[in-house]
Amino acid sequence: GMTKTINVQNFNTSLKYLVGKYDLEILSYPRIYLKEVVVDQSRTTTVNIPQPGKLSVQSDQDIYGDIYYWNNNKLEWVLKLPLNTRREVYTLQPGSYKIVYRNKTANKAVYTFERDFTINSGSAVNVIL
Repeated sequence: GMTKTINVQNFNTSLKYLVGKYDLEILSYPRIYLKEVVVDQSRTTTVNIPQPGKLSVQSDQDIYGDIYYWNNNKLEWVLKLPLNTRREVYTLQPGSYKIVYRNKTANKAVYTFERDFTINSGSAVNVIL
């Protein structure tokens, strides 16, 4: 019943835990939450997650921007783009995404732009802003 991080474990590693049920937060973009994962005595519990893909974001100017993930027809915030994004690469879980951005010097909302893209397992996507 408590939401407290008790351990951070690297991918593709094994550790021993006390027998019981655990709620897991997978530290990926976007986060993956798994409820009541059972750890039994003298058994290995394997947690499988989809293979991520890569996103390369390129811009020739300073921008304010964020990446959002479509989850059940709602946008969920994933991460903020650095102001001086010239070329950044992100590892993202498969799914549909949206980048919302505007030039640093733009001072009106009308200069805000959106770009939709899809990440597939094991593939790369290049977005030029």
